[in-house]
Amino acid sequence: MGSVLEIILAVLIILFIYILFVKAAKPIYNLNEWSGRLWQWAEDNGISRRKLPRYEENIAELKELNISFRNLKDIPSELCNVTSLTKLIASENRLFSIPKEIGNLINLKELDLSNNLLVLLPDEITNLNLDSFFINGNPNLVLTKNQEKWIKNIKEVKI
Repeated sequence: MGSVLEIILAVLIILFIYILFVKAAKPIYNLNEWSGRLWQWAEDNGISRRKLPRYEENIAELKELNISFRNLKDIPSELCNVTSLTKLIASENRLFSIPKEIGNLINLKELDLSNNLLVLLPDEITNLNLDSFFINGNPNLVLTKNQEKWIKNIKEVKI
């Protein structure tokens, strides 16, 4: 009878250790190289796990991301791997540029980059099929002729 109790106690200890160190642990950042860099950027900039999930199965389903009012100076190119995004709001930051990989966000319908410090936009942005595009409040922003032509096809624009 004593050995049965010892086995049960050992199993409970192992279960406790598993829950404490495996289940409650932060996700392992090197599961996927780009997602690890993205999650580190989010942690460094105080972006909550609720806004930007730290698990690959959740981030693959992310539709909307609001990273406004964060004093951000950059958007990592890794964010552009989240192709499920339909809405990206990055207004009221200190962005000078956005990554050229923005053109990879094939499902993006709304992009708000208003009130930043943008100077140029990458030409790849014209790969997007947006319904709404907000770039007002970027006084030094210069658009290319190709970008000006592309913007004319967007339903709702604020420049």
